[in-house]
Amino acid sequence: MMFSGLRGWLAGSRIVGEFSFLFEGALIWALAGAALALATPAPPFLASVSGPARLFFKTGIGFGAGWWGGLPWSLALTLAARGHQPAPPVTTLTRITWIAVGGFVVVAVAANRLGLAMIASIGLAVLVATLAARAALAWEARRQFG
Repeated sequence: MMFSGLRGWLAGSRIVGEFSFLFEGALIWALAGAALALATPAPPFLASVSGPARLFFKTGIGFGAGWWGGLPWSLALTLAARGHQPAPPVTTLTRITWIAVGGFVVVAVAANRLGLAMIASIGLAVLVATLAARAALAWEARRQFG
């Protein structure tokens, strides 16, 4: 009874959607990390591990790195969206994240195949994905609200 007013307020609150998006965005980035791990050679410290175990470990490493990198990235996108008045709907952030993640994987794999070190490839890809997300966010805000 005491929390019914609070529950009603939270149900319609943007902050609940943003909080949910943080984890959704982290999951999207985790999937991108796993995809990137599968598309690139295994790190040298996994050289002595058998084939199936190597696949499991490198995918797990990619998933975990994507998750922990995706949390602050999603928070930054959420805060950037709040900078637009009025802020675009939270569902827009998910679409923008999928676009950014697609670009991230393509750029990271291409840069690595062109001879750039993996860490530099990932850094370049995160920069490209972030710039693309900011541009998509600005475009979406202008499109929806004139």
